[in-house]
Amino acid sequence: MLALGRSIGLGDKFASCVLNEETRAEVDQDLQDAAKLGIAVTPTFVLNGDVVQGAQPFEAFKPRIDALLASRSL
Repeated sequence: MLALGRSIGLGDKFASCVLNEETRAEVDQDLQDAAKLGIAVTPTFVLNGDVVQGAQPFEAFKPRIDALLASRSL
């Protein structure tokens, strides 16, 4: 991860964050949680169990959101 950070121009602050044991444990837990849910890319959005992966335009979300709103008693 450090090499990736360096390759995209992240500085010492990033390196110290990655090397910090407390921060590292949080990141590792997030990665494990994501793997359990089958999430392997960012961004990933979960809309009531419906997974949308990758950068998507608004049009990819609108029908899903509309369906969720229509299914709710407002």
